Amino acid sequence: MRNPKVERRRNGVALAAALICVVLMSAIVAGAFIAATEEIRMSGNSVSSATVLNAAESAVENQITHWVSAVADSVPIGAIRTVAVGASGASTTWLIRLDSALFWVVAESRGSDVVSGLPVVLRQRVGVLVRASKDSSGATAVFPLDRRSWSLLY
Repeated sequence: MRNPKVERRRNGVALAAALICVVLMSAIVAGAFIAATEEIRMSGNSVSSATVLNAAESAVENQITHWVSAVADSVPIGAIRTVAVGASGASTTWLIRLDSALFWVVAESRGSDVVSGLPVVLRQRVGVLVRASKDSSGATAVFPLDRRSWSLLY
């Protein structure tokens, strides 16, 4: 038999402990959702940035492949000339004459981060140092000065 005088009154600790556990579990789940969302945004930005960089590299390669010697010869030493603008203004290529046969071809490409949906404008600029030389028939050949001749500019 129980002695009513000895029995102590117990307040509800289980309810407080359950509420604390629910709050902690909710914080962990919310943290996981936030981390997953940020990871998706970072990977989307990385993909968009790589796409814009590829467009800039392609613009430089296109300028070197389709070299117009009349345009290059008309650029004075130390001058900059815009030689190509992309269809939607997404890329621009400049030709900078450094000396009589040395040129710097610079291309800038722009794009937006479409994955995250934020109005972020991405920009990548690439430069290549090239040497133009004429052969005996008068045809101009253009050669990059290094195997990995392009450099990422900011």
